[in-house]
Amino acid sequence: MRFAPEHFAEYNDFDRIEVVKTVINAADRAAKEINLPINYLLTYNRMFQTAEQMIEQHKKIDKLEIPSIVGIDLAGDEVNYAPELYIPFFDYIKGLNKYKIDIHAGEITGPDQVWSAIEKLHADRIGHGISAIKDTKLLEYLKKNDIYLCQCITSNFQTGSWVDSPSHPLNDLYKMGYPVCINSDDPSVQDADLTDDYLKCVEYFDFSAEDFYKLNINAINASFISENEKRILISKFDKEYKVFLEKLK
Repeated sequence: MRFAPEHFAEYNDFDRIEVVKTVINAADRAAKEINLPINYLLTYNRMFQTAEQMIEQHKKIDKLEIPSIVGIDLAGDEVNYAPELYIPFFDYIKGLNKYKIDIHAGEITGPDQVWSAIEKLHADRIGHGISAIKDTKLLEYLKKNDIYLCQCITSNFQTGSWVDSPSHPLNDLYKMGYPVCINSDDPSVQDADLTDDYLKCVEYFDFSAEDFYKLNINAINASFISENEKRILISKFDKEYKVFLEKLK
């Protein structure tokens, strides 16, 4: 589960650390009720904090010693807040050697920002990255290094970053074998969930059940869990997929 403490705290100036604890405690209780394993990815927003403020805040979060916080994300305005502004923060995060890094890049900006996210901010995964379609060298690098592009058709249409949804890069990237997966972005903002993006993939790209199977395997491989956890999850998914196919007969 991805959430941005600053989004909950900024308007009323709530204590950011209390926000982190409150969200995680509530989500943990809810997840336990339905036996759902859950980890967390904390989002920092370019527009709300400087790199130095992010470091100061995360030092306090780190002291909470919550092992289910497995990733750190950078989101927000790509145009006016270049990746280079946040090098000190992500150097600090990388140095902790306990979190994976997800960077929103190449949604509004060109593939150069995807390169910057990888080379300067140590990105293990890219949010959106739709402009990567314009750079073959970048695509080959992503493929070679298993750096996934988490793409969001509905969100990209709503934000105007890719308004011709039937030509969305997800289709070509997937069919050419590059590392992509389908994502909902923020359901509470987009008023759309993953099912809506699945339906768009069927309507625009004629994706089949087998395509969705492969894309879900991609999503598992893109996740911030251990290789052993991925193998277990893929095994469970395989079983459920076979049950699903039987129901289609």
